[in-house]
Amino acid sequence: MPRPFATHSDELMAWPTQSVEHVPRLLIVDDEPVNIHSLYPLFADDYEVFMATSGQEALAMCHQNQPDLVLLDVLMPDMDGLEVCRQLKAESDTAAIPVIFVTFAAQSGGRVGRAGCRGCGLYQQAGESCRC
Repeated sequence: MPRPFATHSDELMAWPTQSVEHVPRLLIVDDEPVNIHSLYPLFADDYEVFMATSGQEALAMCHQNQPDLVLLDVLMPDMDGLEVCRQLKAESDTAAIPVIFVTFAAQSGGRVGRAGCRGCGLYQQAGESCRC
């Protein structure tokens, strides 16, 4: 049975700090909730899934209680995924968090390419993948 999906900001910020069995934590970051809801069922059985709808919210969540993996949209208003990744990798307490960019090819218009930051995976919906 899938784990519950945290949707309220208070629930999102109140990540459990200890558990008897370590369940990997996955943070999905996308400004479009429909995209988050599309990814959720793929991971709900194996991860404790959390979401953020902005770069600032994602950074705060990563500092408060680190996820084991971040799925990060590239194109978001205010702070794009590339900048979120740069800031995560620039700080020692979050630098080791693995980040995979997830975007829709139609959204990115091909602009993602090699403009990414080092150490982050990139997966486009069209199936093209690379290491930036």
